[in-house]
Amino acid sequence: MSTPSVLVLSNCFAPNVGGVETHLTDLTTALAQRGWQVKVLAFYPHTTRVAWKRYEEQAGGGIQIWRLWWFGHNWFHVLEKYPPLQFLYLVPRLFVGTLVWLIQRHRSITVIHAHGLAAGFCARILGRWFNKRIVLSSHAVYNFQTGSGLSRMVRWILSGMDATLTLSEQSREELIRIGLAPERVKTYQHWIDFETFSPGDRVTARTRLGVRGSDPVCLFVGRLIAPKGVRLFLELARDPRFQTAQFWVAGVGPLENEVQAEAASNPKVRFLGNINNADLPDYYRAADILCVPSQYQEGFGRVILEAMACGTPVLASDCPGIREALAGEGGWLVPATREGFAEQLRELFARPEDLAGRRRACRRLTEERYSIQNVEVIEKALKGDA
Repeated sequence: MSTPSVLVLSNCFAPNVGGVETHLTDLTTALAQRGWQVKVLAFYPHTTRVAWKRYEEQAGGGIQIWRLWWFGHNWFHVLEKYPPLQFLYLVPRLFVGTLVWLIQRHRSITVIHAHGLAAGFCARILGRWFNKRIVLSSHAVYNFQTGSGLSRMVRWILSGMDATLTLSEQSREELIRIGLAPERVKTYQHWIDFETFSPGDRVTARTRLGVRGSDPVCLFVGRLIAPKGVRLFLELARDPRFQTAQFWVAGVGPLENEVQAEAASNPKVRFLGNINNADLPDYYRAADILCVPSQYQEGFGRVILEAMACGTPVLASDCPGIREALAGEGGWLVPATREGFAEQLRELFARPEDLAGRRRACRRLTEERYSIQNVEVIEKALKGDA
């Protein structure tokens, strides 16, 4: 049997920072470990200022990565409010880069795995030109209006896929609603490295990170953009009801200056900047709760799984994708408002035994639902197995 090979096509990849990037790192590593030859074609880190290489190899050559330069650092998030413009910004360079790549190397792959709609558009056309199997993974909930021009274009893109994978049932239902056949849309789930993300020694983690005694710690991990709710998190830090609490912010993004200014004026706020994945577990362990105050329909929220694997419960905005991730045991869902979060935090800080009990449930939930076996759904789609 010949070695299976895949071109992973995406607008983002490590060392750019984000949940999708972390998932793609996990995915390419898992596929390489299962005997796949993995090729990655993506943009350079266009939302994170970090050193990068145009080409590199990982996993002993089992993973090869090509990165495309494109103008407009951070335009991806600037244009996020205008999906058609964001799409038009991403597609030209990705399309031309993929075309050139396929002309030179199309015989080295058997399937294209596109991530997101821009990559899906390129794969929809070029995959057929080069006679490749095409699979698309969606990482977001788009809130399509049935019958709109955007929904019709997305239906055209996805109708050309051999398989479409969504991160939540909410996303799957949305795509079926705009006209995709149910049998062609499957749901997959992330998985967690349980050795890296584990409960560990919570006392040691809190001591090492400078937590004062039993002071509660609220943690935010994510890109510093308005839809992620970082401004709401900073409003909580100003609330006089939480005089002894600490509010830690880990991440980078356009609102970084606002977070730094708040940290300079409010001693309860601690700006951590970008934390490497290898170091994140200690911050999860030290925290009493992870806050996910999303101001949009979050697709799933990978940081939720990481925190729960470390035994840290989650307080999050009530939306279907997050609801699926928490599965009723990993934390609490509240309205995506300052008062909704503040009221629940006040109750939890008054009953620390509730937090302790939920910590044990969090770890059990992740072990039951988010193991490496979840990669099998994706691998079957890539191979075309039923």
